[in-house]
Amino acid sequence: DLLTLRMEKLMDLGLYKDTAALYKKVSEDPYHERLARAGMRALFHSGQASAACLDVKIINGQFDQNPSFWEKLSVVCDYIMAPEDDRDKNKIKIEDSELLQKIVKKDKFDFTPKAPADFENLSALEKAVLFGTGRIDYEKFEPGDPADMAPALLGMFLYDDNLPQDIKLTFLVHAVNLGLRPINDLTEFYKKSDLPGLPALY
Repeated sequence: DLLTLRMEKLMDLGLYKDTAALYKKVSEDPYHERLARAGMRALFHSGQASAACLDVKIINGQFDQNPSFWEKLSVVCDYIMAPEDDRDKNKIKIEDSELLQKIVKKDKFDFTPKAPADFENLSALEKAVLFGTGRIDYEKFEPGDPADMAPALLGMFLYDDNLPQDIKLTFLVHAVNLGLRPINDLTEFYKKSDLPGLPALY
């Protein structure tokens, strides 16, 4: 349907908050699985993992399609929503995803990419959970040329508060030049950033 196609197109452009806003209009009763799945990813990528998990509790079991996605997401959400002292990690098991298994079994686990290419082989759900739970360590990360990056991944980085400010500036300038972010986003970055030696904006 047109709404789902529009949401998927927005995510292709890395516009996850816009996608999440569209999803919220129908989130109380998502009328098919593909729409719900897109909404869950958008919420995770826009810093709304807890809201996504509340929706998972409501809609889980409604859809027959893509059971693996929903089973894994349900386990992740059980982990996110449970008080830390109540997490029984011995009972947590996620099939077919070593990365998600590490996230829910090891509180101190972080994914340590060296380049954007390290995200290429991850599933859409793995990327959503990584960014949505803030489990990325950028210490060894070399961003390279943002022009080589798909807009969807560029948007994931821009929504990550853990991304180093110098890298975020490079990515944000590129996104503004592509028309994927308004110039106001860059202006707000300049107002809030404490990076030394920032070039003049205008």
